[in-house]
Amino acid sequence: MKIILMALSIIISLLIGHLSFAAIIINTGEDFKLATANLEDQTFHEQLAEWVKFEYKYISVYDNVVYEKHRGGWEARQELKRNEFFFMLPEIKAKMIEIFDSAEELVVEKEARFKTLFADLPNVPVYFLPSMNGFNGKVTSVLGPPALYIGVDVVASRNDNLDVLFSHEFFHAYHSTKIANGEVGTTMASPLWREGFATYVSSLLNPEQNDEALLMDTALTQACSDKKFIGDIAKQFLTIISANGDLDYADWFLKEGGTQPSRRGYCRGLQVVREIAKKNEVKEMITWGEARFSAEISTVLQEFTK
Repeated sequence: MKIILMALSIIISLLIGHLSFAAIIINTGEDFKLATANLEDQTFHEQLAEWVKFEYKYISVYDNVVYEKHRGGWEARQELKRNEFFFMLPEIKAKMIEIFDSAEELVVEKEARFKTLFADLPNVPVYFLPSMNGFNGKVTSVLGPPALYIGVDVVASRNDNLDVLFSHEFFHAYHSTKIANGEVGTTMASPLWREGFATYVSSLLNPEQNDEALLMDTALTQACSDKKFIGDIAKQFLTIISANGDLDYADWFLKEGGTQPSRRGYCRGLQVVREIAKKNEVKEMITWGEARFSAEISTVLQEFTK
């Protein structure tokens, strides 16, 4: 293992020196510092007034990526997120500034790591911004080509492993360009495949990390090591695998999901993709459309129920 890690480190160092880097970095750090410069001396309403000015500079991102105003109930969502953010800000501000200040270095290093497996990673805009306690990393095409948004506030509050996070999110961006015919799946098989695959690739790029680090969740990792739990959620997922992905997604993949442990779709997806990868090449699997990966997932889930 030490030899593998040493070799990977050498490769990354060489790549940093010789590859041209495609990522476009949009760093809101300096504006964040200005908006929060007098945080300790301001009332909440004064803080909010400064913050609205900050958000306005990046209004398309906050409207579409953070608050998702295209979905209903955005006013309540915005108010809740702002309240949560300002409550936690005094504790995480220093760490956030540290991340903002190292943004370029982070992207260069993490992109080089990713390119050791996928050298043809296309241009990926990378935004560093407060996500208002919404996400640590997110890839979306809502504003155009796939872009990666790093929620600096969530990363700072959770002290997330950035090697794991960037590997996972860069793969989402890369995967979206490789799926057959640009197909976007509509059933629950699709998020299981996407999230499981991204987590699996992160394990390849970070072989020193265990499942707890890959899943970023201790309780979830413990639950997913139980054979009965594995069989139970395999049976549950088989009943919804062909269902509309919008209906059950939150319960399986978001931290606010009602069924515990939350985000169990991630460990289920990781286990499924690991099995499929034993018989197939990763670079071939990347191109599969929903019909193919849905069939493969169903086969593996059936085996888990036995």
